[in-house]
Amino acid sequence: MCIGAHVSIDGGLEQAVVRAVAIGAECLQMFISPPQSWRSPSHSAEAVAAFRTRRQAEGITPVFLHSIYLINLASASPALRERSQRSLVTYLDWAQRLGVDGVITHLGSARDLGAEEAARLVVEALGSVLSQAPGDVPLLLETTAGPGMVLGSTFAELGAVIAALGRPERLRLCLDTAHVFASGLYDGTPAGLESMLSVCAAEVGLDRLAVVHLNDSRSAFASRVDRHANIGEGQLGRAGLRPFFHHPALSHLPFLLEVPGREREGPSRSDIAAARSLAQGEDVPEGHEPRMDPGAGFMRSRSCPSPPRGL
Repeated sequence: MCIGAHVSIDGGLEQAVVRAVAIGAECLQMFISPPQSWRSPSHSAEAVAAFRTRRQAEGITPVFLHSIYLINLASASPALRERSQRSLVTYLDWAQRLGVDGVITHLGSARDLGAEEAARLVVEALGSVLSQAPGDVPLLLETTAGPGMVLGSTFAELGAVIAALGRPERLRLCLDTAHVFASGLYDGTPAGLESMLSVCAAEVGLDRLAVVHLNDSRSAFASRVDRHANIGEGQLGRAGLRPFFHHPALSHLPFLLEVPGREREGPSRSDIAAARSLAQGEDVPEGHEPRMDPGAGFMRSRSCPSPPRGL
């Protein structure tokens, strides 16, 4: 198992690796363009080479790109769907150039459409993306908290999309701990995790799980509100997060933190250490048990291999 974080590329692609090493991360996730803009990534051949060299030298693996926030493959607007597809194709192209291990994306929101029509549009859009994108870099569909009409909050929904596309090898799954709690898929207990993964196995297949986004949740169970909290400081607490590290279907996966951080500047060394303590099986401190109100220095290892490209 390896533990890492989402880090910034401010100052150049190579700086993502530098920041990961500085906080004790073993793997990383990054944006390669402004996440709230349609502006295409723009990095020189020298920057790409420097990133690849530094990553290899530091042994950071796996590495994932996260798509921009504007992606909406279920939009009623043909122009927005087309723009979203082009962005994903571009990101998959850059992932191939950078030699990284996958691109993580949300599907988008149905908004003005019914669930059936929205799903049809998503299948059509993903089919187009996969046919246009070069190489074999996996595209990971992320579980969501499901606010409004945002797609991806159930395994049945994600599984139906994958099945409609003929279950292509390139489509994988990113499981976000805060999202599955807020969506109501996971209740914060070991039995609840077992139940959730049984549904995932039936609807999607556990072999498609590629990465875990490790986040506590500021939002209550089944609230369908997407708000991340630092490890042990949210509604899940340490007790609700610890089972993810010790389930055999998940324990071999990379865990990536997307928490706000103690200084509100993203994951830090202390956040990585908090996650590492859960992985090492340390006792859960009193007061960090999961809250179910429905209304409301370690050594870096090199033991996390890149995920396989085929199933």
